[in-house]
Amino acid sequence: MKVKVIFLVFLTINLFADGQQGSINFIDDYYHLLSKDKDSASIYCDQLTKSSSKDKRAFGYSGKAHLYTIKSKYKIADSLFSKSEQVINMASDKPELISNILYLKALRYVETHEYDIALHILDNAIELCQDNCSFILDNNIYGTMGRIYSMSKNTLKAIEISRNSLERFENQPNFLIDTNLKTQYLKELARISSRTMNLYRKDTIRYKSYIDSSKIYTKKSKNFANQNHINTYDSYIEACFADIEFYKKKFNKAKKYYRTVLYIDKNNEKSKRVAQAEFKIAECDFYLDNLDDAKATFLKHIENDIWSEYQLLDYRAMCFDYLSKIYKKNGDLNKAIEYSETYLKEYKDYLAEKNDSDLNVNNKMHLESRKRELNALKKESKKQEQQKQLFLVATLVLTIIILSLVTFFLIKNKKTKKNIKQLNDRIEWLQKNTSNQEKVVKTTTSSLSDKNALELIEKLKTLEDEEFFKDPDYNLNTVAKKLQTNSTYLSKTVNDYMNISFVEYSNRLKINSIVQRLKIEKSLQNYTIEALAREAGYKSVNSFNYNFKKLLKVTPSQYLHQL
Repeated sequence: MKVKVIFLVFLTINLFADGQQGSINFIDDYYHLLSKDKDSASIYCDQLTKSSSKDKRAFGYSGKAHLYTIKSKYKIADSLFSKSEQVINMASDKPELISNILYLKALRYVETHEYDIALHILDNAIELCQDNCSFILDNNIYGTMGRIYSMSKNTLKAIEISRNSLERFENQPNFLIDTNLKTQYLKELARISSRTMNLYRKDTIRYKSYIDSSKIYTKKSKNFANQNHINTYDSYIEACFADIEFYKKKFNKAKKYYRTVLYIDKNNEKSKRVAQAEFKIAECDFYLDNLDDAKATFLKHIENDIWSEYQLLDYRAMCFDYLSKIYKKNGDLNKAIEYSETYLKEYKDYLAEKNDSDLNVNNKMHLESRKRELNALKKESKKQEQQKQLFLVATLVLTIIILSLVTFFLIKNKKTKKNIKQLNDRIEWLQKNTSNQEKVVKTTTSSLSDKNALELIEKLKTLEDEEFFKDPDYNLNTVAKKLQTNSTYLSKTVNDYMNISFVEYSNRLKINSIVQRLKIEKSLQNYTIEALAREAGYKSVNSFNYNFKKLLKVTPSQYLHQL
């Protein structure tokens, strides 16, 4: 803050110093302050308007007008430009001063898209200069003409101007040490980044490579700005990055860049660019299916009528267009038709206001296309009404089907409970049978010794009590090894004395264990099927599901549901 005050005091002293009446250093001072701080530039212009020098007063009013142009306050800007012209003879022999005033005035009409007026003013400035003006002013004038060509769709001409300007900058002997030259060079880099993107947007097939050119220029702009600590065009550079991602359909990335643009422009009080950034964010939301957020922005812009204020009726029309698409996505065809009809009216108003004969054919084709879309919407709406009638009949049929299904599942549920009870009875019988060591002898003869077999069954019962069957590696071989016998002998013993195979015996133990635990340990009922399989001692979920259903006649999921 102290530095700003000291700098302004220094400029004030220079402003009123003797012998400075013929100098136009005050113009450079204004642009320098403008690049640093707009409030300081405004204070400086106020000081200029109080000077005894007509030159300074005239430029002071123009500078103030330019600051109001930036804030989109065009009526105030116009009155200040009028004051400037009243103070000084605009046909005087001071080409640098008058051309600067004309340049600032042309910017005012560029902002409101009155390109013919702006070009006429710039032509007067060029005629007045004729090699009598500074390099920076010449570049600003031609740069603004390039901007007009870009905005009026003559993008190739605009790109040509930008390339020539960049080459002229790079050929300046003091280019790398003059801060003002570097700032203007960065401005031109940002311009050509935007213009190459606009050309790509105009025809994505014919000018496909231009999106890559735009990315190259944008990165170059960013690097140049960082290396030289220039933040004047941060918003424009971020907007270029955003547009590149947007037209590559990377809407999340684009949205992040547009949010940065919004933040910068809010801090710089650029209300028009703030509105445009909001609009672009809403476009990203639309394509990301954040329809509520997008709708809120478009409705706000329409209700506040901000696009009429900035004379950007195409943006206003597009708000209605997006709202129509949003309501169509949401299934509200009546609202979609309403906004689509409004869009057509608003777009016609935009064309009438623009009066651009070069685009008449494309505009007519676009209008016809949108009319066909509107008619299709109306047909779809009519079809929807017919479908509502059919829906009532379908609902009745569906109700009958649902009632039938409910009845079916109730019966099935009853059977499931019966199956579960039967299985529990079977497992309970198995447990009782094993614990009592009841010998079940097959009709076939057995070579086994009863004493050895019973001892082996006792050992197997011990392993059962220890819940060795929960081990994932539990199988015939591991059990035989643990019981210090061979697998053939163990298998035959289980078959003869339990009347089941070892595998079935193992599965019954595991399934019975997990079923009993599920009844007692309520927390297990929240486990996943995979976790329950591990708890039961299965390595494979599929094996667990298969054996569970084989024994209980229901899947583990169905059993959990019954619990």
